[in-house]
Amino acid sequence: MLIMAAFGLLRMQASSNSYAQQLGIHQQVRDLITAVSAAGVRVRDDGLIKSDFDDNLKVYTPEEIWCCDLAIDVLAMLGSVEGLSPSNLAQFKTDVRRLDDEVNSHRWKHELKKAGAGLPQFQQLRTLVPHHTINPFRN
Repeated sequence: MLIMAAFGLLRMQASSNSYAQQLGIHQQVRDLITAVSAAGVRVRDDGLIKSDFDDNLKVYTPEEIWCCDLAIDVLAMLGSVEGLSPSNLAQFKTDVRRLDDEVNSHRWKHELKKAGAGLPQFQQLRTLVPHHTINPFRN
């Protein structure tokens, strides 16, 4: 849900949208957002998440986690573009830091390895979007 909320925040930012258009990744990002959303809907509709506080990664496939990992890197890239409003930038940074906590977990890394190269339809996007660096000194 946090990934979707962060993308919603960026969607309203002209600078981020413009940058995605310039790179030619706008449609691929939209497709990625759809895939991430579909994973959340699958888990919810199958009754695998019991409450808003249940964040059990076991219910997601390695491919879904791979998509989420790419989505977080896309967020970090698009959120670093100049022009975000100060309040949106502050919220965005908080969201990415919270997502980084998950990305740093052992289970996340394990499932990501199981996904291998990920989904073929997002391979081009993966080559264009660098893995963002998580600050090792933040708590």
